[in-house]
Amino acid sequence: MDIIFWQNMKAFHQSAHIRALADLIDGEVVWVVEEELSSDRQSQGWPVPNDGNVQVIIKPENPCINQLVHTSPHNTVHIFSGIGAFPLVKKAFLQASNADTLMGLLVENHPRRGIIGFLRFVLHRMNYLRYGKHIDFILAMGYIGDNGGGNWFRRCGYSDNIIFPYGYFLDAPETYDPIATQNFNKFNLVFIGRYLHLKGVDILFEALASITNKTWTLKMIGDGPLRNKWKRLSVKHAIEKKIQFIPVMANQDAMKIVEASDLLILPSRFDGWGVVINEALLRGVPVICSDRCGGQDLLQESWRGETFISESAEDLRRILQKRIDLGPPSSEDRIRIRNWAAENTSGHIAAKYLLDVISHVRGHGPRPVPPWLIKSD
Repeated sequence: MDIIFWQNMKAFHQSAHIRALADLIDGEVVWVVEEELSSDRQSQGWPVPNDGNVQVIIKPENPCINQLVHTSPHNTVHIFSGIGAFPLVKKAFLQASNADTLMGLLVENHPRRGIIGFLRFVLHRMNYLRYGKHIDFILAMGYIGDNGGGNWFRRCGYSDNIIFPYGYFLDAPETYDPIATQNFNKFNLVFIGRYLHLKGVDILFEALASITNKTWTLKMIGDGPLRNKWKRLSVKHAIEKKIQFIPVMANQDAMKIVEASDLLILPSRFDGWGVVINEALLRGVPVICSDRCGGQDLLQESWRGETFISESAEDLRRILQKRIDLGPPSSEDRIRIRNWAAENTSGHIAAKYLLDVISHVRGHGPRPVPPWLIKSD
């Protein structure tokens, strides 16, 4: 069996499971993309992905696409990052829909509010009516809950039988020292992301302004058009002395700051996943995110983190107050979080689960349960 991924670009949070698949199957794994890591993502500190034994094809011409789609279709699985969002992916999808081959989608959840959310739903509903019969499975990133991808694709018309939980996956860092990360004098919060309205930092600042315990600090790693606005907002809430705005840096340097933190916060109004959640958990750091972040799937037990009601500063304040009052996580807490993440969210685990999904879709095995959704308590 060969597996071909059709995506817009190479990304580090896709490479782990794609690379692991190449080590697990007898056939080839091919990663077809429109471009290498974009300059915009590089400027945000994204690391260059490790391809391993994967065959990478950049921006292929039509003859190459045709060959990939029509060579041995019965023994090939094609996995597309959506249907119409990227020209290369759509072109390949349309060709594959005319071939007798197994086809899957690997897609994030979508914002649903307002006119844009409504129009997006209409588009996806039309895609289902036009192309749904060709789709054998959907890997829904951020699956659970009313706001999750599972519910979204069911609403669009797809059968629950072909919708499977999925996410982004990273391999654990090679070294980890939980004792060195503890600071008992302050509670260290961290945010990593672009300075955009969608990221909800204004909600975070409002929540922090009401925290009665004043021992917290917040490191803001990133950049974007709202930098000055958020700095002014921190002054308005009288919390500017407790917040450090840190420019974009290489991912490995940002992760050192995360590892030395006590809690990562992702207050997004919406996030298809939020790979910083993986990055924090793999370094033994619990996470708070909104219930409109796909990565909440990894926080189903409170010892790893919690979710708050999206756009509710009061609900976020309540959770932050509780966490700060409890104090920094212990070395044992950090080791437990890190070990869980390494054992349940690695590229190897995701690849094995994906192979079980493919086997099930082909009628050769039971419906698999993703390890990251199995509760350990």
